Amino acid sequence: SETLGNFEEIGREMLVDLETAYRGCQGAQSFYFVGDRRRLPISTGIVDAIITSPPYLTRIDYAVAAAPELSLMGTVASLREIRLDTMGSPVIRSSPVLQKSSWGEKCNRFLDDVGRHESKAAKSYYLKHMLQYFEDMEKSLSEIRRVLRRGGNALIVVQGSYFKEILCPLGELYVEMAE
Repeated sequence: SETLGNFEEIGREMLVDLETAYRGCQGAQSFYFVGDRRRLPISTGIVDAIITSPPYLTRIDYAVAAAPELSLMGTVASLREIRLDTMGSPVIRSSPVLQKSSWGEKCNRFLDDVGRHESKAAKSYYLKHMLQYFEDMEKSLSEIRRVLRRGGNALIVVQGSYFKEILCPLGELYVEMAE
């Protein structure tokens, strides 16, 4: 279709722009891959830097929003499977997630506040959604730590949000959990 053709053309133009911008750089090797952030297909301790922007804690259905891009990648998994595995997905998985002290004091205080909130779905849905998110966050941070070389750097772009009137300082929670 015309839309797909336009999308592919824009992607090609972006790649040309990047290649042009980095033409003079030597010694650096970069790569990207499509895979599970909880099980990176990379050897331990070999990555100098990681730049990532994981899903924010907003209930945006990133898998549905990225369905056109996913279809271009020839992904074999069904959209339902991708939605179940995507960090931040609004779909609740069948196996329940329990809060962990390893997530940090700030994260657990935020989750406790959500669980005590008087709104109708705070405990029955939103808390479950957030527990999944933080479990995925911990697994992702663990993989980032595993693949980074000693002294390597990771830049993680996130944004805070609110559950009702309760602030979720997501950047602070990433820092605390990473530490």
